[in-house]
Amino acid sequence: FFERSNFRNTMKVFSFLATTGLFWTHLSSAEDKTDLLSALPDDCDECDGRLSLLQLQVQKANSSNATEQVPMIAYPKKYCQHCGEMAFCHRASNPGCGGRASGGVASFNNHVRAKGCKSNPTLTIPRSYMRDISALGHFGGGRMMLRDMLVSGFNHQRRNGGTGPLWQCIHAPKHISVRWLHLHTFCKAGKVDNLPNRKDLCAVMSNTMDADRIASYWLR
Repeated sequence: FFERSNFRNTMKVFSFLATTGLFWTHLSSAEDKTDLLSALPDDCDECDGRLSLLQLQVQKANSSNATEQVPMIAYPKKYCQHCGEMAFCHRASNPGCGGRASGGVASFNNHVRAKGCKSNPTLTIPRSYMRDISALGHFGGGRMMLRDMLVSGFNHQRRNGGTGPLWQCIHAPKHISVRWLHLHTFCKAGKVDNLPNRKDLCAVMSNTMDADRIASYWLR
């Protein structure tokens, strides 16, 4: 790369890498670094604009990676007021229905029994309004929130008397009936709300250490 560049272009590259050193040292592979460098033009007349654009992109990436919290999104007042979404809103203590929550997740008993299970199934929701699992992909802290939901649901089901491996399921965006992201947790031998099935997201969780792996896979 540097053999093709003149001195002025080379200095601009060094300047760029200096200002984004933290990002550069954390690139996962040599290929990633090559890809970043290859985005720089050979013609130095347009270097300034391209470098500025790359710097903004790197700053945005750093900001996303550093953000480990999904923002509190209030349930919109124009949405339905007498429905499952509003019931979840109150469970979440979301500001959109008068709550004071600032983040986190909430787990509670599902009033629908799980066929084949002795213990009541569990529902877990983010306190911030998320329509479905695809919404989590827009935030740097989305995977962490999903992991927290899995851990909270698992622990709540354990307190309900659930033993052994448990099903953790989330409806795919096209299959939701309540437009508020919610996780179903129930016994491995059970079935609830037509879960598990091959069209939705389901995984068997044996302990809380499985949460990060499941969250990463679901948001891949």
